Amino acid sequence: MTKASSSTPSGKWGRLVSACGVRTYSAFVSSILLPRITEKQGHYLAFIHTYSFMFGQPPAEKDIQRHFRVSPPSVHQMILTLERNGFIRRQPGVPRSIEILVAPENLPILEWLGIKTSQSL
Repeated sequence: MTKASSSTPSGKWGRLVSACGVRTYSAFVSSILLPRITEKQGHYLAFIHTYSFMFGQPPAEKDIQRHFRVSPPSVHQMILTLERNGFIRRQPGVPRSIEILVAPENLPILEWLGIKTSQSL
């Protein structure tokens, strides 16, 4: 299987996905392969998701710095950490190219805030 489909597979994988209480196979694969999202990482991911939704483009590192009131190196290190852990993807040399690879329903901070990711923010 080269690419995870978003629907639940049949057979033993479908039973395993269902037993884990995960809605889609891709979310199941993500839950196994990706490291656990820390609280701080969740805040950054939720900000990137919300900013992208509101403004139609991902935030620049300067926007993230202003929001969290941290230094530029702190933001850059967090972006590198998120990318290294497989939570985001960026295109080298392209500004505002952050793409979140985690499904919004898997972002703990959005769940905690009571934001329904199936509806518009």
